[in-house]
Amino acid sequence: MITKKISKAKRSMSDNFLIVLLLIFNFTILGFLLIANVKLFSQTSEAGDKYLNLNQEIRELERKNSELEELLAITNDEAEIEKFLREKGLYKKPGEEVVVIKREGEKEEAQIILKQSASLWDKVLDFFRQLSSRD
Repeated sequence: MITKKISKAKRSMSDNFLIVLLLIFNFTILGFLLIANVKLFSQTSEAGDKYLNLNQEIRELERKNSELEELLAITNDEAEIEKFLREKGLYKKPGEEVVVIKREGEKEEAQIILKQSASLWDKVLDFFRQLSSRD
């Protein structure tokens, strides 16, 4: 017996439409998941940066605390302690105001150096952070 070749049945127009519709649906869901993943990654990196900044601030406060404890151990003269605290801007009498003058030029130079030394990966992350902050 001779076998007949069976040709593959052509897909109907509705089958093609259904396949295209399912592909679009899958890519849409994949896109939403990808965007959500990028946002979570940026939030995680921001939280890590905040954690590092807080740790640095804690170290700075501990350093100041040890400095003040050393001063207290060295002298018991209240006038000298008050003078030191006033110089550091940590003490004021009622009715007085503490004025702190910051140099803006140094801060701007440090930011420029940081921006120039940023790697390609940091630039990509900054781009996505800006996109997520717009939402």
